[in-house]
Amino acid sequence: MDSFEDIEQQLLGPGGFSALTINSDDVAGALRDKQKAAVPGMILKSPRSTILLDIKPLEAETNLVQLERLMRGEFMIGLSWGPSKLVPIAYGLQKLRIIACVEDEVVSVDALIEQLEAHDQYVQSVDIVAFTGC
Repeated sequence: MDSFEDIEQQLLGPGGFSALTINSDDVAGALRDKQKAAVPGMILKSPRSTILLDIKPLEAETNLVQLERLMRGEFMIGLSWGPSKLVPIAYGLQKLRIIACVEDEVVSVDALIEQLEAHDQYVQSVDIVAFTGC
């Protein structure tokens, strides 16, 4: 059985997705710095949550590597994507399992799921497998 790192390497391929995604942590950090400057002496702490999402493709022929690139391309301030892997469902079908880390006060989980499900030509459904506050 392949390790998670092996599966991740197969998905990412050479060069990974770092060039394709915008680091939302930098944007959120800049936003916090701006807010701190507006209110001197105020310490802002933004709680973060880690969400494990299952993204089921619309058809068996859906390219899951392209689906992952599409999902990672979704940008919201306060959202950063973690590792992912393909999980077998049945009869050779697979789904994409991906980790999203969100700032609770900035990102609405419902809005994130709606944004991901808006790609209805590729995505059948997006389910929350686990939701953990950091």
